[in-house]
Amino acid sequence: MSFPGTQTFEETEYWRKWFKERARNKRSEVRQFLMWFRASWIFFKSEFHPITDQESIPIHLKNFTPELQILFYGLTAQMQTACQLIHPDVLERHKFVDYILNLLDDASGWSILQKPRFLKSSVDDDFLRYLDVLGQFRTLAYHFSQVHHLAYPAFLVLGRLYHQTFLHYSLSTWILQHPIIPFIDEIPNKLIQETIQHHAPKGLHHWLAWSLAKFYQWLFWLEQVPALTEDISLLKRSFMIFVLLNQEIRHMQKIWTSRAIENDQEKPWLETMDTVTFALQMEMKKIIHKELVGFPRLHRTSVMYMRLENCQGILRNAIQQGVIQLIHIVKPDLSGKEIFPSYYTKREQSIKLRDDLWALKQLVRDIWKKEEWERWPELLNRFHRFRSTSMRFLMYRDWNAIMEFITHLENARSPYRKKIILNQLNAFLGTLLKEICKRDVLRDEPFPYSLEDD
Repeated sequence: MSFPGTQTFEETEYWRKWFKERARNKRSEVRQFLMWFRASWIFFKSEFHPITDQESIPIHLKNFTPELQILFYGLTAQMQTACQLIHPDVLERHKFVDYILNLLDDASGWSILQKPRFLKSSVDDDFLRYLDVLGQFRTLAYHFSQVHHLAYPAFLVLGRLYHQTFLHYSLSTWILQHPIIPFIDEIPNKLIQETIQHHAPKGLHHWLAWSLAKFYQWLFWLEQVPALTEDISLLKRSFMIFVLLNQEIRHMQKIWTSRAIENDQEKPWLETMDTVTFALQMEMKKIIHKELVGFPRLHRTSVMYMRLENCQGILRNAIQQGVIQLIHIVKPDLSGKEIFPSYYTKREQSIKLRDDLWALKQLVRDIWKKEEWERWPELLNRFHRFRSTSMRFLMYRDWNAIMEFITHLENARSPYRKKIILNQLNAFLGTLLKEICKRDVLRDEPFPYSLEDD
């Protein structure tokens, strides 16, 4: 075993065994650690960050202090999940518990002056060394994130320093050489596992399994985006997940483009894969060029949460549809509901959205016309439920309008103000319903109610 530096076959084996052993009882923690590692690694590559063509400031003049604040939160998450992977007796033997807790509690970095003891050279000891250096770099990220203006060249230099430092650790090189680790990222759906095993052609078996495992890995990453919270660190660090997904989706498209050039014999499979990856990249562009532009500079947690929830819904739907399209290559009769119990087809999505909007419009109209102000809490609850369920089936351009109406409803106090808001909301919902009814997928599903203008 060599520490640190060169990557040997033995080191590949001991890290594989080390992670496999931990994955037996701490599967989720292992997957989270690998996600945060990759997100931190890719974070310094600005080509994967959100950008819009309308931006007036050239990249070399931008302030990257907000990005360093996000990196600090991401490195903290990586350290927290890493601590859960080390056996307690190893931590105790090196008196590492107090040291690492001090590192996490004290961002200013005084704790790194207290060096931990390493008694012998083992896999666990190597992991502790990695964690020690990670804590030191986290301190560096914290102090750079406090400066008034961090220039782009400084951001790039920090990235090079980060990469060069951690490439000396066999753990880093091993993770980077294993984009899919079978015992960690295997497909969790037994039905899909059996379908691939018994129905996929021999030449397709490996590639189909690899692609689906990747998709399920991405779905797991999306689950790490937190629910509504006031903790700005949890929301900010989620930005790194989408930067990572942007890189992953681009990388997958390159893989399948090159494979399509080399293999004419797998044409139906490759055409489907090309369709799936193209759709994913288009959805990712919506996120990168619209939803996440300016995100690092936001301060209101409600706005950050709304942006993240939008991004999460967009990608989750696209990835789920990709899984279904790929599995239909070998088993066309499998339904989306069998694969994802909560999955909706475009037609089902539109029908549910239409029904929910109609129910909301009826409630708004009743309270408005009858002046039943005691039902205001019921109205708020219904809109909050709509926001967390059917709203994701709307066109993204309409989400902000819904969110603004919810804010107005929450702030309305006088009956006069409530009547004005409900009047506007009733008209808005009517217009929205008329647009939904024009969707092609509802051509054979006529709306059973009259959308009269009030």
